[in-house]
Amino acid sequence: MGYDAAVYEQTPRGDTRAFAAELETYRKARGLTPAELARAIGASTSQVSRWRRGGGISLDYLQSIADWMGRPLSDLMPLAGYPSPTALAVQSDPDDPDFKAVREAWRKLDRGRKQIIKEIALAGAAAALLLTPR
Repeated sequence: MGYDAAVYEQTPRGDTRAFAAELETYRKARGLTPAELARAIGASTSQVSRWRRGGGISLDYLQSIADWMGRPLSDLMPLAGYPSPTALAVQSDPDDPDFKAVREAWRKLDRGRKQIIKEIALAGAAAALLLTPR
């Protein structure tokens, strides 16, 4: 059984109430209004409102929210009604070209995230050096 990203994007989602609850909890913990959350992740207030009521969310916005929360996308996928990447791996044939493409995309995403974290750490260290009184 192969993995087709185009079909996956259009697959009906499962229950998203857990994601809605998680989003609300995190938003309130940060002291943000729904409008401020929308601005922080580059979404409209109507989209945030829909997600808060348990409406479906695209993987692109889910990735933005995962980045904003500082959590891996794979943690939020099951909460938002998507099968987890682990479940997809179990259901897929590792020799299938579609599966290999998805697996490589996940690896690139992970490498990219690690590179960004390194760059932020280096920038923070450089700023600290510049701001240290001599």
